[in-house]
Amino acid sequence: MKRTVIFLFSCVLLLVSGCMKYAADRMAADPMAEVLAIATLRQDDTVFFLQVSDTESVEVINPEAIHFKPDTRCMVRYYIVSRTPNPPRSVVARVEWMEAIVTFDLSVAGGSASYDSPGGETEVSSGRNDPAPLEIRMDSWMTALEDGFLTLHYNVMSSGGKAHRFVLVQGMNPQDPYELHLEHYLNGDAPAYLEEGLVAFRLDGLPDTKGATVPLTLKYKSLNDSAKGEASVRFDYRTRK
Repeated sequence: MKRTVIFLFSCVLLLVSGCMKYAADRMAADPMAEVLAIATLRQDDTVFFLQVSDTESVEVINPEAIHFKPDTRCMVRYYIVSRTPNPPRSVVARVEWMEAIVTFDLSVAGGSASYDSPGGETEVSSGRNDPAPLEIRMDSWMTALEDGFLTLHYNVMSSGGKAHRFVLVQGMNPQDPYELHLEHYLNGDAPAYLEEGLVAFRLDGLPDTKGATVPLTLKYKSLNDSAKGEASVRFDYRTRK
């Protein structure tokens, strides 16, 4: 998922708070645009590239700007250097900066959850109690299901003192393997005011759709009083190639 951006001032999106100014995607009109994107960092032999959607990727010409391992979900700002008529890697770009998004694996109902920290270490958490509410920003361009990852732009109540934990659980509905339940935990943080952040989940554990697109349902405990505690949103999902 990407947007061409006009930066009015320098800013970095953190896990729970951030600021951004962006314009509508004008890449077709401006072939040398600066782009802010949510992407997956990939590597093909010695070449790094950014998978920005299910069908489009961007070749990186300055690998010295890459400080994360392949298959990292990230927010990245890049400058388009050239275009080629050879899709899917039809764009060559120079990365200006990149921030890793904390990424969790799927958790099986009754099991544990693991995630990769931005530094690359894998951590494991187990044991769940009553999850705290949150809200998914479905109107945000950063919320997307693509390239085998579910990336969510969310709002939570927080004091900003501790990192929150997220668990995406599969297997709660035996009749629908594509129904997932998102659990959010404060980890001792006090719910003082509204904050926002990004989190991503690998969907490798879901059944292979064999090229078909299927509906994926995400359920979670909502901050919105009108939802009466539970919300449900839907995405289109296809197993990544």
